[in-house]
Amino acid sequence: MMKHKAKNAAGEKAQGIGRRLRRWALFGRSKPAPAAKLPKIPKVVEPICIPHEPQQYPWWGFTCLAAILQYAGEPVTSADVFREVRGVMPHMEPDGLGSHFVSIGELVQAAQRLTQRPVIFGCQEKYDKLAGDHPKIEPHMILRSYLYRGMPCLVRLAGTYAVVVGYDDEQHFYWVWRPIEQGFEEMAYRLFDQRWHSADVQTDYLGYNSAYLLLAIGK
Repeated sequence: MMKHKAKNAAGEKAQGIGRRLRRWALFGRSKPAPAAKLPKIPKVVEPICIPHEPQQYPWWGFTCLAAILQYAGEPVTSADVFREVRGVMPHMEPDGLGSHFVSIGELVQAAQRLTQRPVIFGCQEKYDKLAGDHPKIEPHMILRSYLYRGMPCLVRLAGTYAVVVGYDDEQHFYWVWRPIEQGFEEMAYRLFDQRWHSADVQTDYLGYNSAYLLLAIGK
């Protein structure tokens, strides 16, 4: 009888140790999950051939959004985007052609209504949050990752809007499309960064500042 109790006690003790070992293995020895690795992107992404949306009025924002929506397969024109934002057709707006002052927030909201695809919005504050997990991350890396995935990006530059369609990390420039241009222009990284970082304060959206504003249509 005593031997039987001793065996039971030894068995219970062994089970208890086993449970503790399993908990220790699961929790005490477990390593925190590593942060996701940053995607590797190539040195050069050739220009994405977006449709050339003719601009009849000085509204760079409307025309640039129409161009990337058309590239995403949406049959919209700059006039459609204008109507979606302003609620009226261009010739009915009281202040005439002053529509180039549209904010990127208005463009984001218009894009969300004009497409079922995900609308991507980037700004300095969002990049800062990403940098918490990836200290080496920065706005240009985000921009290039979208271009690598075949998504042209509408950006707010100082005094205007443009669409970035490619980059060359060896020659240090972006390929940029603007409605007033017939094709793509090469813009040096340094100049692009100056203009992208110092976009007008009027483009504030939902509390985000105007640095490094970006809009893309997902897949």
